[in-house]
Amino acid sequence: MRKMVIFIGMLLAGITCDAQQEYTQVKNLYYAQGETQEKRLNSQDDLSFLLEPLNELKLDKNYILSDFRPFYRHLSREWSGLRLYVRNKKTARPDSAYFQKEYARYRKNQKNGTPYEPTKGSVAYLSPFNKIRLTGTQMSIWQAYLLDYSSLMFGMRNEANYDKTYLITSAEDVDSIISLLSTWEPIVQGNHIDTTQADSRRKAHLTDVANVLSSLKQIKSRNLEPQFESHADSVTITHYAFREFYGLVQCKATILLDHKHHHVKDIKHERPEVMAKYRHQVWY
Repeated sequence: MRKMVIFIGMLLAGITCDAQQEYTQVKNLYYAQGETQEKRLNSQDDLSFLLEPLNELKLDKNYILSDFRPFYRHLSREWSGLRLYVRNKKTARPDSAYFQKEYARYRKNQKNGTPYEPTKGSVAYLSPFNKIRLTGTQMSIWQAYLLDYSSLMFGMRNEANYDKTYLITSAEDVDSIISLLSTWEPIVQGNHIDTTQADSRRKAHLTDVANVLSSLKQIKSRNLEPQFESHADSVTITHYAFREFYGLVQCKATILLDHKHHHVKDIKHERPEVMAKYRHQVWY
């Protein structure tokens, strides 16, 4: 009996490990697709190539995935994260001057909880999930979450870089973040730093560095696979992440689902729980 319990435990551990590797692999492929195609993100209208690693999301063949921002050459300095939307292939891309005003209208309606009505004769901001079907698996929900998270992963411009986020789904992700810290902070490399002459602000920063490093090492031995909690018409995802100007956080979001049509109705993000604060001292 004891051998059977041990065997089942090992089997479940193996399944968890395989699942974790799959979530991490898809996440890594998606990061790579966005980061290696930076020029296309800033100059190409059709961004449907971003969906290639997300093989359980199916975009309506009559639509393209695009970015609801002016092309980079027209952009003034502003907070500007990637704004993915979908548009019918037969509809021409609007003039760059139009985007900001229409997106501001969309955001205002969203904030006020009122229906968004596009300007008469304009091209509406249409969420990608209006025209994307999920296969219905847990992996497809994870992939939908990654697509929604794009604005914090790549394609950022100017001050939006301050929200740069690294999702943590494996021990290797933790090692990568520690490696990043070692390039920013000499203390991570074990170098001695004399704080006796440091002002209070510098001392506070060094304390944050030590705390975030300690916290990263602590979570490394945990199950870092994203956790899914299923409800009647939604799924809640919880996972760890590292943000350059926020620190080590635990993120939680609820994906509202339309099971009949296999669509995502909405994704509601909760405020991240800060486990160890950190602020990158190298400014963009």
